[in-house]
Amino acid sequence: MYGLSWVSFILIAILLTISVAAGMYYVAELIEEYTTVAKRIIRLLLIIVTSLNILLILFESDFTWTLCLIGLISNVIYFFILSDFPVIGFLSPTFLFSMVLLVIHHYFAFSFFNYHYYPFPEILAYFTIFVWIIPFCFVYHCQQTIMFYLSILSHNEMIQCQIMAVISCRITSKNERKKSDS
Repeated sequence: MYGLSWVSFILIAILLTISVAAGMYYVAELIEEYTTVAKRIIRLLLIIVTSLNILLILFESDFTWTLCLIGLISNVIYFFILSDFPVIGFLSPTFLFSMVLLVIHHYFAFSFFNYHYYPFPEILAYFTIFVWIIPFCFVYHCQQTIMFYLSILSHNEMIQCQIMAVISCRITSKNERKKSDS
């Protein structure tokens, strides 16, 4: 029975991985095709996370003000990034500042949970909802945008190669005709 439980655990892990990959592929297709819908969903997520952060400040006395304020400042910066949403500049000051705030938010969250005991599922829920979900949406969108531009670039390069091949064939055929005429 012990071996059978390991086989079932491995089977569940494989099927779960395939399910997550299929879900991520579907989300990638939605982001690529419907950027306005993706922007609305990210805006809704930002509003929900900001509201939850405010409720965390009001009703959870164990959380420090610093940790909650860093989360709120991060969300304000994410709203600024969302205003230019289909285009996200990797070197723009708001994007770079949001990445710095993400690292600072991680530091303060890790140090808070190091000194205050919470069960692991609650720690994971905090990191998933308050720290990771919005940056994950932006990074996932950026990844899809990069893949889109790379596909366009490779498509344009293929067209250029085909044009160059046609031109070289015409030049070669003209040179052969000149040689045959002489």
